[in-house]
This record gives sequence, structure tokens and C-alpha cells, in this order.
Amino acid sequence: VVEARDMLRKEYKGTGLTFTPDGKFLGDLGEAVAACHFGIRLNQGKHIDGHSRCGREVQVKATGSARGAFQFRPSDYHNAENVHLLAFVFDWDNHNVELVFNGPEKMVRPDFKGDVRSKNVSVARLRRAAKTVDAAWHLQPLGDAN
Repeated sequence: VVEARDMLRKEYKGTGLTFTPDGKFLGDLGEAVAACHFGIRLNQGKHIDGHSRCGREVQVKATGSARGAFQFRPSDYHNAENVHLLAFVFDWDNHNVELVFNGPEKMVRPDFKGDVRSKNVSVARLRRAAKTVDAAWHLQPLGDAN
């Protein structure tokens, strides 16, 4: 996908078109990375994205820009206080993905009041919050002995 995007960028250089993979595709890609690297068992069509190997409910967020944001919607999670968040930033130009938050979603979930459909939380805010997550809360990648 990234190579195809790069070819399109080269073909349409100077037009302002960026061909950035985003939206549902990006979210699905984030969930696939979480499943592959953290062993998350994905839920199909459920309100929560999946479950960790230790049984925690897991929500996955992804963005394609280090200066971007993650979109949150009002939650109807069964166990909202204990949902674990894995947030990834995809660096398309360098063919890299970075985990920027691994901890309790309640630390970064915005408050929803009134008729608000969604709110954005910046990558920078999640990076700052990640520094305060107790390491005991981190989900461990597959193959990590820690």
C-alpha cells in the first residue's frame, strides 16, 4: 500500500495530492498491528476493538501524522473505566509505525457533554500522558519477557 502511494505521489508531484491512507483503512491497519504485535484478539463489529492476552478490553487508535490527532466518540463500553488504549502513529514516508500510548484510556479520553459527536486528542497530548503511565499497566508485545 505504501509503495503504491509513493508511486502515485511521484506521478502527481506538484499537484498537492498526498494520497494519505486514512479513515477506516487506517483504523483497521492499527487494529491489525495491535493483533500482530500484542496478541490482541479482535472483536468483529463490537464496541470494543478486542481483548488482550490478560483479558483487558482494548481500544486501538491510529493516525497518519505525528502532528495529528486521534478521534474519540462518546463511549458505550461495558467497562469504560478499565479499557486499555493502544495508540499508533503511522509514518508513511519512513515506512514506520510508533506506539505513542499504551495504558488506561481514561487517562486521555475527553469528556463529552451535550450533543458532541466526537473530539480529537492530539498526538502530543498522548505522548505526554504516556510518560505518566505506570509500567505495570503496559500491555507487553508478543515475545517480550518483561
